[in-house]
Amino acid sequence: MYGCMASCTFDHVLPLRVISVRDPYSFARSRYLYEWSCAYSNWCSISGGHFQRWMSFEAFIQTWASPQSAHYTQSEILRRACGTPCDYDRILFTENLTAGWTALQLDTGLLPAYALPRTNPSQPGALGTPPRTIFTRVVTDILERVEARMFSEFGYAKRTPPFELGHAPFVDGPFEQWQAGQQWDMQDCWESCGSRSGPCPSTCGLHGACCRRDIDQGLASCGFGTLGCERFHCCVSS
Repeated sequence: MYGCMASCTFDHVLPLRVISVRDPYSFARSRYLYEWSCAYSNWCSISGGHFQRWMSFEAFIQTWASPQSAHYTQSEILRRACGTPCDYDRILFTENLTAGWTALQLDTGLLPAYALPRTNPSQPGALGTPPRTIFTRVVTDILERVEARMFSEFGYAKRTPPFELGHAPFVDGPFEQWQAGQQWDMQDCWESCGSRSGPCPSTCGLHGACCRRDIDQGLASCGFGTLGCERFHCCVSS
């Protein structure tokens, strides 16, 4: 970042240092799906690569967090970019990235405002549909160790295993007993649900709703304001 600061300074005006961070559990799941897709990754194609077709999410996390691969963690990426503690001017949280990006443009006078492009390279590729990403105690213990700064420095909350992140709750397997009101996806569902709160089967599953806590007080599917995430809309079981 510091080399970029020098090359991007014009007329003695320093650029803003903007970083983005993501919920560490969601980041780990995304890395797994990214590698599994093989579209932009060499883990499943290089000779002697780490990734194997049979690799479960738990096995992937164990390999991914090893000393040989630890540079792929979000904490290490941030350390290399902005130091410890991170030195930045503005921070964007992936969970409400659109709102943060819009506010940044308005605050800095970057008008007209431009929308961020959206892409998802983690689509099923040569290996087919990836296994379910179940966060077991083994997985969460590893993540809380290698991504410690994401919790201590950036305020993300630790979660109690087992759980799964995704667009729909379990439909089978050992952890399928979902309780009404249980949150399963830390992704912002507002845009994909048409900027509307309430039932959203396309993103949140047949019995899911897109809710924001303390906001959707008139919707029974959102527990009259008791369900959802605090800073953005996310899927809950209604």
